[in-house]
Amino acid sequence: MGTIPTELGRLKKLKFIFFQGNQISGHMPSEIGRLIKLEGLMLQQNFLDGAIPSEIGLCQQLRRIDLTANYMSGTLPKTFYDLVQLDTIDLTKNKFQGTLSSAIGQLKMLRFRKFNISFLCSCIS
Repeated sequence: MGTIPTELGRLKKLKFIFFQGNQISGHMPSEIGRLIKLEGLMLQQNFLDGAIPSEIGLCQQLRRIDLTANYMSGTLPKTFYDLVQLDTIDLTKNKFQGTLSSAIGQLKMLRFRKFNISFLCSCIS
């Protein structure tokens, strides 16, 4: 149990975060954007809430993000669509809402995607 410490942002060379099923609660800290070498962010099956911080867009090496089965909400920040290396996104079983931007088409590497049914999307076929 606990939260994601903001000090995690000091680990500049960190490539992977795998905190699956660790009963982590609270928000994803904005300091996550300092992890410019981050390739994988797997935080599934926790108790995280709140929105994805806009600073996530600074993680230009991010290839995989899995936030399945949390309590996250809001819309995807515009900076999310700057993550051009993403090949896997799973945001299911959360409380995200809104419309996926057509900017998702910028994610040319994207091969696997799963979103909540609460997202309104006419841009993905």
